[in-house]
Amino acid sequence: MMGKPGCGKTYVCSALLAWMYNKVADMYYFREADFFSRIRKSMEQQGDWHQEILYQCDHDFLIFDDIGSAGQGQTGWRQEVFLEIVNKRYESQNPTVFSTNYTRQEIREKLGERTYSRLFDKENTVIDMFGYPDLRMAFE
Repeated sequence: MMGKPGCGKTYVCSALLAWMYNKVADMYYFREADFFSRIRKSMEQQGDWHQEILYQCDHDFLIFDDIGSAGQGQTGWRQEVFLEIVNKRYESQNPTVFSTNYTRQEIREKLGERTYSRLFDKENTVIDMFGYPDLRMAFE
């Protein structure tokens, strides 16, 4: 899902979690900032982030919310880690939901061509919510 802040992406993610409850054996939800915090902690403790990614992404259903919101910028390392996540989920063919404020072009520029290609594979469903208003501001 792609869209401006406040259009309902995280709300949809929460609703999906509630709907999927008891439908899959194992599901997990990450915000990008929380995920990268775990990866950094694993690097400090174990010196290896690959195993932590495999562990964190090994769920029947995964939601990865707010891609690009961590405010750290998309460094080469962050691109590599994110490609690892996307690739793992792509190869496992387990249902995965990604949400972001990035446009298609920003995803291509900030996350790289390989990640873009996997996210926008013709078999995937892409929901563009950029035309939706900021629902948090609807009653101002």
